Amino acid sequence: MRYKKIATTFSLRSRMIDSVRIPIVPIGPFGRVYVERWGEKSGMVDIKQGGYVQLSYMLKWVAVQKQFIDAHSTFERLTRWYDENGCSQQQFERIKEALETFLYFRLRCSLEGTNLVIHHLSKEEKKRLKRALAVAKRVQRDARKWV
Repeated sequence: MRYKKIATTFSLRSRMIDSVRIPIVPIGPFGRVYVERWGEKSGMVDIKQGGYVQLSYMLKWVAVQKQFIDAHSTFERLTRWYDENGCSQQQFERIKEALETFLYFRLRCSLEGTNLVIHHLSKEEKKRLKRALAVAKRVQRDARKWV
């Protein structure tokens, strides 16, 4: 019942989509990753707020709109959205790969917090991170069109 209320109330829908759009994805138009410039987090990127949150919130928003009430995890929501023809296979694969990348980096830096030191990454890991951030940026931009 409350999911229907969220889905049909404009102000609640608007607040949910704002939660997808508000945290800025730290990647520029030419693929440059923006890092903290000063302070104790200099040279770091917040993996959780920098990309994972946007994807997770977007899938929660889709779940509310499409009434996927029984889908509890982010991957369940993504699979359910794909199974019901909400997204193409290409979008599904890109979002799934981006989520896996963010989870990999969150696990890797879990002892230090959610911040990742960019200079400690290999060339391949930097490419993987940039691809995931680009997907999060695209999802953030296109979220309103998908429902």
